Amino acid sequence: MPQKEYFSVIYDGPILQSHEMDVRDLAPALLAISDMLDEANTIVYGDKSKVQVNVKGSFKTGSFGIEFSVIQQPLHDLISALNSDSVSAACNLLGLLGFIGLPGSGLIGLLVLLRNRKIKKITKDNGKATIYVDEENIVTEEKVIDLYASVKIRTSLQKVITEPLSKEGIETFATEQGGKINSISTDQKDYFKTPDVQDEPLKDETRTTFLSSMRLLKIENF
Repeated sequence: MPQKEYFSVIYDGPILQSHEMDVRDLAPALLAISDMLDEANTIVYGDKSKVQVNVKGSFKTGSFGIEFSVIQQPLHDLISALNSDSVSAACNLLGLLGFIGLPGSGLIGLLVLLRNRKIKKITKDNGKATIYVDEENIVTEEKVIDLYASVKIRTSLQKVITEPLSKEGIETFATEQGGKINSISTDQKDYFKTPDVQDEPLKDETRTTFLSSMRLLKIENF
């Protein structure tokens, strides 16, 4: 049975108070959201499902917002743990990207925490990943690291966040689901630039660690 989740993307700023947005700014962002979800679905679920992204007809007031529906059609049996925990695969996918869920979580939250700093190494254990940067350790989901390593996903994020926020009069990007809003401001936009593909690959190490006492680092507004 197809699984469906809804979320909204909201751009805000003085130029958008009329609830209108230049199609030359909007169209690349819309296509990038679809491309990003499609690529993330392949990374996380492989050939177990396909994803479809639709735009709903309603628009948010007070800025410029678009409501999306993400429809995930299983091709084979999806991960049983997701079904048993009453978490849809589509919801899990959006959470890993950071479109929904707690502020500071998912890929979007990770990129804000990193602030373009160079990663020293990454260790993985029991579905979690620990990122070592400067004197700080950041713990996240292992699948988030897989998304982080995708140039295609990072390029899409630049089109969705960095490029619109680089336009004069657009000051914030936000996602919303169920009244929970997570936002990115213009001073954070460069954290989402496409990485240099010539950079040295990340050092990936695996070791056994006790993770139950570690918690995911969070920030108030990712």
